Amino acid sequence: MNCHTARPGRPLLVVLVALLLARPSLAGEPSPGMKLQHTELSPGGDIVVEHYFNSEDYQREVWLAPAGRPSERVLLYTHGRSIEVLFSPNQSWLIINDFAGSSEAEPYLFRRVQRHEYRKEKTEIGDQVWRFVGKRHPVVLRADFGHRYVRVMRWASDSRAFLVAAFGHLDSSEERFALDPWLCVFTIDGRRVSLDLGLMNRGALHSRGGVEKWPSGPWK
Repeated sequence: MNCHTARPGRPLLVVLVALLLARPSLAGEPSPGMKLQHTELSPGGDIVVEHYFNSEDYQREVWLAPAGRPSERVLLYTHGRSIEVLFSPNQSWLIINDFAGSSEAEPYLFRRVQRHEYRKEKTEIGDQVWRFVGKRHPVVLRADFGHRYVRVMRWASDSRAFLVAAFGHLDSSEERFALDPWLCVFTIDGRRVSLDLGLMNRGALHSRGGVEKWPSGPWK
């Protein structure tokens, strides 16, 4: 009688890979040489955002930790210049505005996967916004329109959309074009860009004992 050793099939392999990818991020410590610059709290006050800076190589790290439990911190983002962290009001999402250089700024969308852990989405907010603006002002799509900045200004109260500003100018000694902050709305559902500013008012009226919520963003 022939004996055959059963080999794990492809479905089992897929399951194992999925489980590995779904594992929570391991808690850790900032890289050697990093010093704590400042901290900020999420809207619910249960997540601490820690900003670290290394004066030797100017690298920066952003970590998230449960309030009161810093040993459980997880790495969110690394960068080399300046950023803003904007949580959605329900904390299911967050935006990082990365001011990466003197000629560029780009926002990135993160989805909450569990507790204080967030995972970066593949959505290219900046590219979508510039294509949308370019339909109305084609000059912004030219290669010499080299200074491009996209910044998320604030979240809608219902956490389903955010207000975006696109601005920049042309790199040319012969022509002078500049785009002042051009406002549009990016919706989470469908990942669409629109001029429907009314979407930012959804959920604005609510029952909260007469206390209003300050808008998330640079003017909060």
